[in-house]
Amino acid sequence: MMPEEQSDFLFSLLGNPSAVLVTPPGARLAQLFENVLETNFNRVNLEYLQQTLPELLIEDLEIAQSFDMKIENDKVHVRYEDSMYSDPNVKTEQLGIYSAFGSPLSSAIACSIAKVTGRLVIRTSSKTDFETKHVRVTEEYIMLENIH
Repeated sequence: MMPEEQSDFLFSLLGNPSAVLVTPPGARLAQLFENVLETNFNRVNLEYLQQTLPELLIEDLEIAQSFDMKIENDKVHVRYEDSMYSDPNVKTEQLGIYSAFGSPLSSAIACSIAKVTGRLVIRTSSKTDFETKHVRVTEEYIMLENIH
């Protein structure tokens, strides 16, 4: 319990913080990717992710039914279907935290790209298509400046 003289500080910090540090929702999932692949993403390149993520996500972890990743300069385009994180009912419900941070899978992809490249990564677009029999997600990530 916080001493009473410090309680005002806590509420002013919560009311007007100068910065907020949030662990990405996919951070642990990205660590799982490394563990299953038995590699450190700091030691591989983006092409390695492009080659290994489809088998990892489809066959090893069974997170998605299909997965494709394309690299174009400072952009990464990702498309996957029927992820365990894409709920067909989400179109009728509040998106909540997914709308702000993306699903754990899209966050894990961004974390993995950032670790592999040593660059800041932003998910710039995400489109979910419910019109087919499958829930198809298309996302774009942009790599910014170096973080190392």
